[in-house]
Formats: sequence, structure tokens, C-alpha cells
Amino acid sequence: MDSRRWTFCCWTESGGDTHTWTHTNKITSTVTGVEEKEEAAIQYYPNPVSSSLTIEGLKKDKPVKIEIIDMLGNVCISKEIVPSTDKTVIETTNLNKGVYAVRLRSPSLNAEQKLIVQ
Repeated sequence: MDSRRWTFCCWTESGGDTHTWTHTNKITSTVTGVEEKEEAAIQYYPNPVSSSLTIEGLKKDKPVKIEIIDMLGNVCISKEIVPSTDKTVIETTNLNKGVYAVRLRSPSLNAEQKLIVQ
């Protein structure tokens, strides 16, 4: 089993609050091969973003829920998609400048990544 954990911190300009995001990559499988869970090789770009975010590495034809969440925990964008290619583009022009979390959820995926909107 391979497991890696990254922690991202952000401080506000006023210096008052600290916020932390954690992204964990896990690759697990059972001896029988019945259960297999992968959260590796997903790329998010560009970051910082201004108009659209590309998420690459999602499995084709597998439903996934994509959420973009602000620093207060509000879900600003929520989409359930079934990618037809391994690249998915999310429009971000309606987001205010700041720091967000991108959350990806499906039966075989549970990932989060920090996103900066310029």
C-alpha cells in the first residue's frame, strides 16, 4: 500500500486566520482484486486560475462529483459529470478572487486540491 499526504496552508493578509487543506493520494487493492481504489495521477491546471480550470486524469465514462468550495465552506460550484475524455474544464469566471478547495468524489475517488483564483 502506498499513501502520501500533502498539507497546504494559507494565511490571510491581515495575518489573523490560518486555513489548511489536505490532499491524500491512496492506492489500495485487495489480494483478490475485488476492491481497487486509486486517487493518483489527477492534475489540476492552471493554478492560479482566472477563467477556467482543467482537471486531467478522471476516468472516462465514470460519474464524478466536482465541487469548488470557498474558505468559509460554502459550495460555490457543484457539478456531477460523466467525462467523455480524460480532460474536464470547469468555468471559474464567476468566482471571486481568493483561495478555494476543489473536491472530487466518486465511488473510487476522494480527492481535494487547493485552488487560487486570480
